[in-house]
Amino acid sequence: MGVGRFISIFVPLVFFALIHQVGTWSMFVLIAAALGLSAALIAVAGPRGRSQQAVA
Repeated sequence: MGVGRFISIFVPLVFFALIHQVGTWSMFVLIAAALGLSAALIAVAGPRGRSQQAVA
């Protein structure tokens, strides 16, 4: 059940090690790619919302 929380403990440690090995720019590209992938998944598989409806 708490696998995501357990993994989130180690993510900063892995990122810190990667920064020292590959540099900060490649780390920036990795994080930007993850954010872009998340945005694409939300756009494709996310909820449709309530377009074309009045607010009040």
